[in-house]
Amino acid sequence: MNSHVITDSSFIKKIQQFALIALGVGAVGILATAFLDIQRFFSAYLYGFVYFTGISVVAMFFATLQYLVNAGWSALVRRIPEFFAGFVPFVIIGMIPILIDVWFTHNLYHWTHHEVFVQGSAEYDAILASKHGYLNPTFFTIRIVLYCAIWFFMYRFIIGNSFKQDESNTDYTPTRKNMKRAAPFVLLFALSLTFAGFDLVMSLDPHWFSTMFGVYFFAGNFVTTLSLIAIFVANLHREGNMKGITKEHYHDIGKFMFAFTIFWTYITFSQYFLIWYGNMPEETLYFIRRFQNGWEWLGYTLVFGHFVLPFTVLLTQNNKRNTKVLIAISCWMLLMHGVDLAFIILPEFSKEAVRFSWQELSGWLFFAGIFFTIVARQFSKRSIVPVNDPYLQESYELIS
Repeated sequence: MNSHVITDSSFIKKIQQFALIALGVGAVGILATAFLDIQRFFSAYLYGFVYFTGISVVAMFFATLQYLVNAGWSALVRRIPEFFAGFVPFVIIGMIPILIDVWFTHNLYHWTHHEVFVQGSAEYDAILASKHGYLNPTFFTIRIVLYCAIWFFMYRFIIGNSFKQDESNTDYTPTRKNMKRAAPFVLLFALSLTFAGFDLVMSLDPHWFSTMFGVYFFAGNFVTTLSLIAIFVANLHREGNMKGITKEHYHDIGKFMFAFTIFWTYITFSQYFLIWYGNMPEETLYFIRRFQNGWEWLGYTLVFGHFVLPFTVLLTQNNKRNTKVLIAISCWMLLMHGVDLAFIILPEFSKEAVRFSWQELSGWLFFAGIFFTIVARQFSKRSIVPVNDPYLQESYELIS
């Protein structure tokens, strides 16, 4: 089968235009923030970075999962998340400012201040001192390097092999290798994403902890990744660039979105309920801070916007198969993921009042510009269809 490299797509051109504008506006905004308020620069930077790092890494997991379970339905869809994973190598570069802050400027993480570990110091914190073996710049850097290495090799060996399969329709060695490698890489992904969530986000409040936070972090990113996949597949199919896609594929994507919307809600409620029931001060402080000074409205928005609305819309089979509805609810879920990350990240930097303005938006736009620029370029370099995938025919014949 011939490769299908997209050279003329109005949707991809719009993505490129948006990426260029977002990158320009975001870069100017984030630089202005750095000059005006360095701490706000780092919080806005972290907000945008975590948003798109989560999507790219989870997209890579989604592609790997298809090899693990020998999925046939997704062969026509899989190349989209593989393109999203093209952002993964940039994640390594994006970590550098965070590591610089951890070692030198100390704006993001309270535990990076040496004084909190010095007994007798006015800043001494006994709780943090007990966590010093884990929360210290050296071990933090080692962990970050390890996460990046896992994600890079996962991209190199899983996504890279998927692209290699396009080169031969008789030798299926790349696919066979992916099937063997998928299990250990999925395990490494689960551990790395969980601890990356602990380190990058949960340790913003080093007194608070939740063993469920890693799963909560994954669930939100997975729903968002599925939503972005749905947007790209629906728009490219509408243009005639993904001719094998049928309503069956939309239905399966919609089912995944519906299932993980419920899963995210289950994990979020369980985390809240257990902390509320335990009523331990070091745990409840996290939610107390987020249910006062205006931050509570983000929580109420998530209850309706991240659960009630998508649950209601995706409940019926017809809505899952309707591309207009699927695109609309997917765009909405991208917005809700932004609200979710704002709810868990930003209150640590503004305890007195809700603070979300052009500074935080600039952080998101900056990374959106980089992410979508990388993704758009993938479409002009590689086939959107994994032309020699042994499961491709099964995907064409899918009946959900």
